[in-house]
Amino acid sequence: MYRDLVFLLYVILILLNVLAYDGIVFHFVYDHKI
Repeated sequence: MYRDLVFLLYVILILLNVLAYDGIVFHFVYDHKI
C-alpha cells in the first residue's frame, strides 16, 4: 500500500516535469516564431 502511494507520487511528479518541459519548449518556439 505504502509502496503504491510512493510510486504514484513519483509518476505524478515525472508527468508534471514532462508537461512543464513541453510547455517551456512550446513557449520558447512560439515566442521565436513571432
